[in-house]
Amino acid sequence: MSGDDTEPEWLARLALAFYAASVGQGSFHEALDLCARELGADTAFYYVGRIETGERLDLHVGGSVTISRIEEYNAVWAAKNPRQRVWVELPDGHAVDFDSIVPAEVFVETEAWQRFLRLHVPMLHAIGLAVTLAPGLQARFGLGRTEASGRFAASARERFALLGPHLRRAARARLKLIDAATDEILVAEAIGRLDLPIARYDSGGRFLSANAALARLLRDRDGLALGEAGLEPLRPGDRGVLADALRSRNGRARLAIARQRSLVPYLIDLAATGRDEVLVTVTDPAGAPGVGQADLRALFGLSEGQARLASDIAGGLSLREHARAAGIPLETARSRLKAVLARTGCRRQAELAALLARLPALSATP
Repeated sequence: MSGDDTEPEWLARLALAFYAASVGQGSFHEALDLCARELGADTAFYYVGRIETGERLDLHVGGSVTISRIEEYNAVWAAKNPRQRVWVELPDGHAVDFDSIVPAEVFVETEAWQRFLRLHVPMLHAIGLAVTLAPGLQARFGLGRTEASGRFAASARERFALLGPHLRRAARARLKLIDAATDEILVAEAIGRLDLPIARYDSGGRFLSANAALARLLRDRDGLALGEAGLEPLRPGDRGVLADALRSRNGRARLAIARQRSLVPYLIDLAATGRDEVLVTVTDPAGAPGVGQADLRALFGLSEGQARLASDIAGGLSLREHARAAGIPLETARSRLKAVLARTGCRRQAELAALLARLPALSATP
């Protein structure tokens, strides 16, 4: 753990990483690795589980465990792990220390530990958080420590509990990209509703569709256009790099596409969806912040007044200018700002503005 950080700084850093990952503007692997470092864990994971069947969807791992080992665990050993059964009983948004449920000295005697976990997923000590996304569908976050590392410190467990509400909101935001009825991640219908510029390709690099947000972003054809064949970089070298990335089987890539009227390039993120498709998101780092008031209410649990204040701050207004525009006393604005800072894990107004400027939009509502 970083011992010299104040609590709000580390909390804002982790929350932002998970919020960005939840809507495709960041990597769950990177967010999990950051979380593991901050909380002193050796490994971390996030997945969505179907409670009735035990099926895992949208699986991500960080730290010292690989996806292949987790898949093997899910297929063979999960049913033999006494700690695994605890997940379905956890209340929504509740954090748990698994050592308090099945103590380490008992867990090391189980078949799951002796024959598999000890060798391949050595999470002897674990803490976790469950989020109910829909009936029968649960998102699960977990952190683990090896036998040598020992049990999580009380401070780490406390930090994980503080991070819990943010993990809960990130998981619910992620649900915008999951069709729970069909288990299809990032389906066309959901993509069409997002105010996140997205294009879909098949695994061979053939363009399938794009949403309205992408069409709006690229209407000026500033180095990148949207045509019948999909994304069309205007520079030949960029066209070749994008085509190669679309045909690659690596599953994830990030490209920079040069602009004509700005020194700041577009950023293109490619991610395989598990449905023989590639999802492509386009970000304009030079553009205005895309987060809206509805997004702020959903992510941080803000009231309408608090969300308007946060949105105005993201747009560059001072606290006095916001109070004047909202028709409220300055003291009321100051009180709302304190509440917003507390909910977002920020200490100062400038820190809040920086965090909001980096948040991606989740919806088309203002």
